[in-house]
Amino acid sequence: MKLSIERWGAYRVGDVVLRARDGLGAFHWESRVRVLQTLKAYPRPERVDELLRPQQTQVFSGNYVARERGEGIEFADLRPFAPGDRVRRVNWRASARRGDLWVNEYRPERNADVVVFLDTFAEAAAEDGSTLDLAVRAASAFVGHYLRHKDRVGFVAFGGRLNWLSPRTGMAQLYRIVDALVDSGIVLNYAWSDVDVLPKQTLPPRALIVALTPLLDDRSTSALLDLRGRGFDLAVVEVSPLPFVPAGKGQRAELAHRIWLLERDLARARFERAGVAVGTWDARRSLVGALEEVRAFRRFAARGHA
Repeated sequence: MKLSIERWGAYRVGDVVLRARDGLGAFHWESRVRVLQTLKAYPRPERVDELLRPQQTQVFSGNYVARERGEGIEFADLRPFAPGDRVRRVNWRASARRGDLWVNEYRPERNADVVVFLDTFAEAAAEDGSTLDLAVRAASAFVGHYLRHKDRVGFVAFGGRLNWLSPRTGMAQLYRIVDALVDSGIVLNYAWSDVDVLPKQTLPPRALIVALTPLLDDRSTSALLDLRGRGFDLAVVEVSPLPFVPAGKGQRAELAHRIWLLERDLARARFERAGVAVGTWDARRSLVGALEEVRAFRRFAARGHA
């Protein structure tokens, strides 16, 4: 028996009817089995070639070269010898050229804290998918990649129903977050929510927050700008609803659609004024392109800050 599922999610399997017969077809047997377990279909991750690098790292060993100097293998600079320096760090060629002892300085390899922020206030949908479908697939890819890079990864589903997982490492955390992604859904709620409802351990200091949002609800936009105002390293991937919301027919419908597009441009401009990179992604293009938009903005902002 083969069972196929077209969309990720949690499914409750109904009664299963088993039928068997002999080779001649003279006798048959039938039985009904009550299935009480829930079947979960995991989302298919999007392709991601390169991760967004955090601006700050943590204290544990990982794959990122830290800005701070310490024990490591990545060369940083030379400095004069000081009492207490190890002899093996002396750069004899530079010392011979300068006439004094000089030692090498290195940058350590560290890990990072990453929180995947999923906006579940609203979605745009059609028969062949929705912005939430795309966001869940992207989130699954981010979580898997960061965990393989020895980072601590957390998860926040921010919407009408709040769900979170504090950052951890390991394959067990991958399945915890994927299970939480499978349970994600749009829950209608008109109450105003902000990031104060999240436990403090969910958003550790110096964490990189990667937000996936269709920019359809001001509550998520305000919450993300609040996180930026509190000093968090924030990157936004806009899961564009445009393929799911074509312009209507008629002059009024076209005017309303243009006004809606201008409001979306204004939301992106609010992020950019706050120094937050925004990459736009939809089903018609690769997620890699949206991440490159984010990286380019962050590189430009880093040069401007320097």
